[in-house]
Amino acid sequence: MMAHTRFLSTFFGCLVALLVGCAGEEDSNSAGNTGAAFLASEFTGGVFQLSVLSVDDSCLDGSLQLLFMPDGNLQPYQLANPTEFPAASELPSPFVVRLEAPFSTLPMELTGVDGNRLFVAEAQQNDVMLGVAGTGECTADMTFFVSLTVSSDDELALATSVILEGFDHPDCPAVQSTPCEVVLDMRGARQ
Repeated sequence: MMAHTRFLSTFFGCLVALLVGCAGEEDSNSAGNTGAAFLASEFTGGVFQLSVLSVDDSCLDGSLQLLFMPDGNLQPYQLANPTEFPAASELPSPFVVRLEAPFSTLPMELTGVDGNRLFVAEAQQNDVMLGVAGTGECTADMTFFVSLTVSSDDELALATSVILEGFDHPDCPAVQSTPCEVVLDMRGARQ
């Protein structure tokens, strides 16, 4: 479940970053604009390999970073399974992020388009085993908020915010605040 939680957090963090970073782009129909942003409404969907580039853990002083980037933060962490995204023309449309064991799947839904952004409905995972050293059977409930920016038909940027709460087991460490947030910066490349 930890790997699943890492993936989701990363996924949502990247989506948010894309939305924020593209707000000032010029309209693709502007005269003389040769570097126009790709319009998400033209996104054809397909299979993408997602990677976590960074993790900002404001829950456990960085301990949750290994949940989302188990190989450490020196290299992007590539998720074990590719993710199939629906085309913008098919929205609203569900999709599934397949995570590696002990996680299974995270059902999500693309709901709309605006400029170079695709909107993703929030997703929920309850009783996720954190698997952080010294936390024993500690679980948390996680809500994922994803902002997805379509850089091109072959490249995605995802900003994922994972809100954690419900640290109710006696093995859970003290968290800085409840709920708390882990932000993931992610990228997706067409396979």
